[in-house]
Amino acid sequence: MAQYNDLTNNDNLQCSEMFQRAPSPELFPENVPGAWDLNRENEVLMPGSGHNRFRTDLEPEDVKLVNDLGRLTPDQLAEYIKALQSSAFTLGIEEGVLIHFTFQLLFHSFLLTNRSSFLKPKSYRYSRSDL
Repeated sequence: MAQYNDLTNNDNLQCSEMFQRAPSPELFPENVPGAWDLNRENEVLMPGSGHNRFRTDLEPEDVKLVNDLGRLTPDQLAEYIKALQSSAFTLGIEEGVLIHFTFQLLFHSFLLTNRSSFLKPKSYRYSRSDL
């Protein structure tokens, strides 16, 4: 307990961590105010920069699903996620059962095709009299 009080009363604690490698706009405001806006305006004028804000790799069905999920209340969204997790869990169990049966089928078919080599007693290099 005494060590904890010593640490809380020490005002000379300093952090030597450098934040220069990944600047954060929330923690560190931009160096030149308005530079980001100016860059966005000039980006349109540059050739080959046909960046469209609304361009996505999503299919129209996916966009519709995202929009529908955005309209749900938090409780409805929680229920949707629970149902999705439940269906993923049951799908995983069903897939595991199928993989297990497939493995057993392949293993037993391997045993049937190589039955003669498994049923023969192993021949040893040395006989018991040599030991």
